[in-house]
Amino acid sequence: MTITEPVYELYRNGIMHGTVLNFDNIVVATKAWNMLFAVMDWATAKTKAEAPKLPEKTWKEVFHQIIENGKGKKLLEAWLPYILRKGETGFEVDFAFVACFDYLEAWKSKNYGKMSKYLSSMITSHHGNAMPKIVHEDYAAYSLESFDILAFNHTTAAVCESVPSPKGSLNTLVPLHACDLCHHQLVQGF
Repeated sequence: MTITEPVYELYRNGIMHGTVLNFDNIVVATKAWNMLFAVMDWATAKTKAEAPKLPEKTWKEVFHQIIENGKGKKLLEAWLPYILRKGETGFEVDFAFVACFDYLEAWKSKNYGKMSKYLSSMITSHHGNAMPKIVHEDYAAYSLESFDILAFNHTTAAVCESVPSPKGSLNTLVPLHACDLCHHQLVQGF
C-alpha cells in the first residue's frame, strides 16, 4: 500500500522501501535530524559510561593542589621579562638556548624526528607519530650548513623569541614551526 498524501511522521520503513512518497517537508526533516542527534547523544553517553571513573580526590589532595597553584601564581607574578644576548652571562645555559641549539643542530644533521620533539603539543597532538614526516617534508628542501644564536627575548614566562642567524644553501626564509620552549624568528635569511 503506497501512501501519496503528505506525512508528518518519520515512517522509516515506508520511506526506505518507497511506500511513503510525500515525506519531503520541514517537519519530517526536523524529526529525522532530531533522531540523528539522539543517536549521537546515546553513543556519547555509552562511551562515557564505559570509560573508567577517575578516583575522587581527597580533601588533602585538593588542599595540596590549592597550595601548589598559589605558589605557581606567586612565581608568575614575580617573573619579569628579560633579553639575553650572545656573550652575556647565562646565555649558553639558558633553557631557551639549549632548546634552540638542539633544534638547530638536529636540523643541521637532518634529524627530523628530534626536531619534531621540540614542536608545540598543539601541533604534535593533531598529527601524532606522523610529525617527523611532516617536519621532513617542510625542511628537506632547506639545507642548514651552520648557525649562530644571537639573542633571546623572554617576553612572558611561557614565550621566548630566539634570534638565530642560519646559513644554508637557499637564500630564503624557512617555515619554522612553533617550539614549546622557544619561538624561532629568522631575522636574516640564508
